[in-house]
Amino acid sequence: MSRVLANFMNLKTIDYRDWTSQWAGKWSILTFSYWENFYCRKPFSKDINRYVDQTVIFSKEGKGWAYQRASIKKKFATKLGNKTIKDSDFVEKLCANLKNGADKVSNYMKNNIGKDVDFLEYKNFQDSLVNDYYPYHIENKLVADVMSPELLKKYLPLLEEARVHAEPVFNMVEEYMQALAKIHANKTNYSPNLILSTVKNEFDLYFSEGQSLPEKFILEKRYKESVYIFDEKNVEIVVEKRVKCIENIIRRSKLSNELSGATAFPGKVTGKVKLVLDVEKVKETFVEGDILVTGMTRPEYLPLMKKAAAFVTDSGGILSHAAITARELRKPCIIGTEIATKVLKDGDYVEINATNGIIKIIKRAD
Repeated sequence: MSRVLANFMNLKTIDYRDWTSQWAGKWSILTFSYWENFYCRKPFSKDINRYVDQTVIFSKEGKGWAYQRASIKKKFATKLGNKTIKDSDFVEKLCANLKNGADKVSNYMKNNIGKDVDFLEYKNFQDSLVNDYYPYHIENKLVADVMSPELLKKYLPLLEEARVHAEPVFNMVEEYMQALAKIHANKTNYSPNLILSTVKNEFDLYFSEGQSLPEKFILEKRYKESVYIFDEKNVEIVVEKRVKCIENIIRRSKLSNELSGATAFPGKVTGKVKLVLDVEKVKETFVEGDILVTGMTRPEYLPLMKKAAAFVTDSGGILSHAAITARELRKPCIIGTEIATKVLKDGDYVEINATNGIIKIIKRAD
């Protein structure tokens, strides 16, 4: 049995209901492959070791969907919540670190986007991203979800201000990587999409030591559709027919006419579901009053959110982009359903009771 299939078997031993959406968006394989160091391998502090033990990321034509175990994330969040109780300055330090890290990596990208930097400078940028920015980004999002009501009332404005300040970083990272890929496409006779279909070790060895990139046909398969299974030591890459096998494991769900999540902003509306996995593909068909259903939202979703009657997401907490935007626009929003994009389909007529965190399917689409 191959090592890929062995890991395949390990995935099957996990309760499918424990897999939860971590993020979804327009990020290339090369971009998210650097995050594995943070997700599964990077220690946070003496009190909290790594974030999760495994991450599964689906990729298709430059877009990614990440899944992690809810039970493992909960353990991390609990330890994080304990730090807020033990250290009265923890939240202030966290927010300051997040803003400083965001400024550091943003300034680098603004000054260097499109430049032909050397490997050492590039490596320092990636190291800064996963050391100075990303840990605080995750901690900022999670800590609010485990705070007592008293602490949340005290710290939410501070946490939200830091979160909004840092929000542009991820889009900037992908823009930077796209520009870098164009430079190296000219050097290698590979298209930018193929450069961005390499993973961290492959690109680093090419960049630093001049080693050959994987053959084009391999990268073309990855770009078309692939899955990445990261753990504390390895990354498994799955393509072609086996992608569907892993999707059936991770994204499996029981059909139900009702699902639930957390309230980000209260309210009750009815409307038709618009499932959004790619903003660009639905801009022309998204209409006023649609119910926006997605893995998570980002700034590019804002035009759709202004039209939507309500938002429903798989992932996210009260400091997610969807939750913050819902409070700003005062629109009903249910977050953290984990399975909304699995259960709800385009055209389903639903009732959103965001006050109680309940979505009811009134009529299935034909």
